Amino acid sequence: MALFNRSCQFALWCAYKILLVWWFVRRPNHHGSLLMIWSNDSVLLLRNSYQPLWSAPGGSVEKGESSLDAVARECLEEIGVGIVQAEVRYVGDAEILFNNRLDKISIHEWNPSIKPQVIIDHREVVEARWFSLNDVSDLPLIPHLAKYFFQLKYHSSQNDSVRNIIPPDKK
Repeated sequence: MALFNRSCQFALWCAYKILLVWWFVRRPNHHGSLLMIWSNDSVLLLRNSYQPLWSAPGGSVEKGESSLDAVARECLEEIGVGIVQAEVRYVGDAEILFNNRLDKISIHEWNPSIKPQVIIDHREVVEARWFSLNDVSDLPLIPHLAKYFFQLKYHSSQNDSVRNIIPPDKK
């Protein structure tokens, strides 16, 4: 099984490198969605096999799908966790030029009453860990999460409400 997992990781890494070149040529726009799962002042972060940066459960929003539906689908696929969509709160969008594409990420938060049991496949997701807010500042993060955590720490230090720390884009 370990050899199969390593083969899948290598295939995903190769595909990701090819996509980086394609994105460099095409400069596409991308819409994704991430779910920040909080439990006992810790947040769940993931590390994928194809990039060295920490992220959160989530992925691309498919055509005809809402960002909330996307995080529900991706959480089930990536970590084996079914979320209660009514308990999920939309935080906002972070739009950043990342990996040669304009990457708009809708960020949601979920504070389940019971810490979810996380199951990873060791192919796409190779590590899942819970971090305190202080610990995340030392991690290599995707830029969308770096912005999220910076603003979260700022609002926490100001004793402000953390609602809408990343305001939705004004169109």
